[in-house]
Amino acid sequence: MASRHPGTTGTRNRSATRERLLIAARRVMVEQGIQGASVERICDAAGFTRGAFYSNFETKDDLVLAMFEHEKDVIFAHLNQAADSRDLSGLDDEDAFAAIIDRFLVAAPDSADQYVVITEFALHAIRDGQVATAFGQFWSALLDDLCDLMGRVVDQRGRMFTVEPRHLASMLVGTWEMSLRGGFIAGSQRDATVLRQTLPAVLVALTKVKP
Repeated sequence: MASRHPGTTGTRNRSATRERLLIAARRVMVEQGIQGASVERICDAAGFTRGAFYSNFETKDDLVLAMFEHEKDVIFAHLNQAADSRDLSGLDDEDAFAAIIDRFLVAAPDSADQYVVITEFALHAIRDGQVATAFGQFWSALLDDLCDLMGRVVDQRGRMFTVEPRHLASMLVGTWEMSLRGGFIAGSQRDATVLRQTLPAVLVALTKVKP
């Protein structure tokens, strides 16, 4: 019996193909790096032909950018969930910020693969001017999203920034990245001390109660 909604079926199949290609590309790039992750290897890992690849992505860089977008979406889903202001009303500001960070750390376990993918793309952008433009735009959008999230959290506490929010966002991302890198290099978990203890104090120090 023919499908009553052939367009829906086709869209679903295309989405499934795209998802399999992204998963395969992530696995190959973690093992081989971006330079070693050729379209052929990605297709072999996904079990598809080159035709299936180019039906979903114009270039390998398009696929990498889509994969980076997915990684960002996962991170921000955890961040938005952690920033829920419920059950924080009885805490002082520093403890509330610490609780939000702790929620995020619990919800977003260490992922060496995720870290490698993001780092590989950053290195690729440094080597390739065209990719650098796309990466720069994406990184700027990521910081904008983080600033919006921080703004909501700070506003909920009746506080306001005393520094440029994007500068603070860059500091937070850099600190988080450093804790991940140190743990992965040492072959252990990230050192969450600076995230759980120091970052809340920094957030309080760089904000103030609204007049």
